[in-house]
Amino acid sequence: MLINDRFIAEKVSYRFRNPMAGEIVIFSAPERLQKMAGYGSDQVLIKRLIGTPGDLIAIHNGTVSVNGVVLKETYIKASPDYDCPGMSSKDSSFCQSLAPNNPDSFEVPPGNYFAMGDNRNNSSDSHVWGFLPKSNIIGRAVVRFFPIDRMGGL
Repeated sequence: MLINDRFIAEKVSYRFRNPMAGEIVIFSAPERLQKMAGYGSDQVLIKRLIGTPGDLIAIHNGTVSVNGVVLKETYIKASPDYDCPGMSSKDSSFCQSLAPNNPDSFEVPPGNYFAMGDNRNNSSDSHVWGFLPKSNIIGRAVVRFFPIDRMGGL
């Protein structure tokens, strides 16, 4: 996914099932992101779901782990250059806030998700602003329709 790509979102399936890890979702800006970066509640973003409710997440030494299993992320631009939880996170008050009580990993709370951009080191995502409430998820991205030379399913 690149800046200025355009997608078609499928909005029906989440009425019948919960979002799943690995899906690319379109969502309204969570309240914490609105306060941090001045987004409006009507602004939408797109990110990949990494963690679902109850999952244990850890980001250390350039890898992302879910429930103790390192993700094979062939789709990312570069490995994360931050830890979460961790005090070394340069732009992540969320990861820093987790560090004292969760030295190795943290749990995604009920009704929430952990979403990350594929450009891990330049993405304002859950490692920066925290958990994504399910109520903010609008749908899942299924097709890129612009630019035309990159059109296709996701």
